Amino acid sequence: MNVLLATVGSLGDLHPVLGIGQALSTAGVRVFLISHPHYRERTISAGLKFIGAGPKVHLFEEIRKNPQFLDPQSAPLAVWNEFVLPAVKDFYQVTRDAIDRYQPVFVASHFLTVGTLLAASQAGLPRAVLMTTPTGWLSSADIVINGWSWPVFSRPVFRLLREKIFLYCSRSLKKVCEDLEIPWYPRIAEATLREVELNLGLWSPYFRPATADDPPRAIICGFCRQIFPAERPASLKGFFREDQPPVVVTFGSAACLHASDLYPLIASACRYLKWRCLLLGPGLEKLTEAPNILTADYLPYESIFSQARLIIHHGGINTVAAALQAGQPQLILPFCHDQFDNAARCVRLGVALKLDRYRLSQELLVSALKKIVENKALYQAARKVSEIINREASGARVAAFHLLALARSVDA
Repeated sequence: MNVLLATVGSLGDLHPVLGIGQALSTAGVRVFLISHPHYRERTISAGLKFIGAGPKVHLFEEIRKNPQFLDPQSAPLAVWNEFVLPAVKDFYQVTRDAIDRYQPVFVASHFLTVGTLLAASQAGLPRAVLMTTPTGWLSSADIVINGWSWPVFSRPVFRLLREKIFLYCSRSLKKVCEDLEIPWYPRIAEATLREVELNLGLWSPYFRPATADDPPRAIICGFCRQIFPAERPASLKGFFREDQPPVVVTFGSAACLHASDLYPLIASACRYLKWRCLLLGPGLEKLTEAPNILTADYLPYESIFSQARLIIHHGGINTVAAALQAGQPQLILPFCHDQFDNAARCVRLGVALKLDRYRLSQELLVSALKKIVENKALYQAARKVSEIINREASGARVAAFHLLALARSVDA
């Protein structure tokens, strides 16, 4: 049995889909992943077949050059207009070729790989949309936009806003559809992203339960993670100590490219508190002058989060998932996109504090760090939430189960 998966975006978008692919492979399925050429090696190392699609550029260099991708106001439109739309044609054509060549029984696609979803629709294949973050379902029942929760009486307003968003996306796809010579209609974006055989939410139902206006045929699977070795790298030997666990700082694979102001600020705060600190991100070697500061370009979170004093991060869903599973308190500094919503949910669970990363000072940061380590309730809540989420079935396996059920229904 052959299946096609597709994803695009940061590592937070890639890793959950790789996890699903690994779960399908374990069940004996031959999995092909369509994604940006930058992810070829990561996909192959996960044991999946790789098919490249999208512009032949260095993905993260493009993110570094364009701060609009991480700006809280301009990011949604920038990502759609400059990242998603230009790739639709190539993803469509690559997907059609892969369908013809490999005859997959279904296509499961990240919500931003619109070209793949359009191609599967035109080919008459069953489709599953993989939604990595709760914000993507645009529920009017539980609304957080840029950190502000909307009251119940504003739900009709938000539903109207949701319609406007889908209308804008549909209109912007009209020229693309004309170029591809496929039918266009005013609701094409909403139908492509919601009216499919399966809508899979890749987060814990405890983190964000089902709501009344979730998409049709929606299933919340649980957090999906790629399988990484849990061994801690030799370079960290001796740095993680029970008597002085370090603060672990990460801003994911994309936000880290626009966090040059935050890393030295956090390092300075930790030096002031005489705390050990591990900073994850590229080009941070100059911050290791103090003996209690260590840096690394990237490390699997599973190998370090559980032994941290606390975790400072941007609120990306993949990082949130790992921090919740590790059972450590968090300080979240959202940049944009779904990060405000994810941060608000962590605060509601009692496991995190949130600060405005755009108005941050060392005084505010030191105060927040002290508040966290002195608050036993935060640590207790973090352990409780960790126990609940870790008792849940693997989100990748749950997603694979439902995808395989979809495949069996096609055969029947």
